[in-house]
Amino acid sequence: MSLFNENVLPSKTGKRFGTNAKKTEDLQKIAKKILEIHGVLDVRINTTVFPVELTIHSKDFSIISISDIQQKAIDCGFHLVPKFEL
Repeated sequence: MSLFNENVLPSKTGKRFGTNAKKTEDLQKIAKKILEIHGVLDVRINTTVFPVELTIHSKDFSIISISDIQQKAIDCGFHLVPKFEL
């Protein structure tokens, strides 16, 4: 793998993840846990697509491991899968 595939890098577009969480309160719980990670700027929830997406943006000069983000979702009882652009 590479730096781009295994981490969330600072950018205007962020990194998109699909999740198996469906309820608004579950999605907010996941977002709150992810925001605890040092370097996370914000988490945006998109419920108009399937599967539901979370877009995570990092602060300038912060690189965040995807595995750290996924672990926060697992702690809440859900999964996050990175969506890769073609």
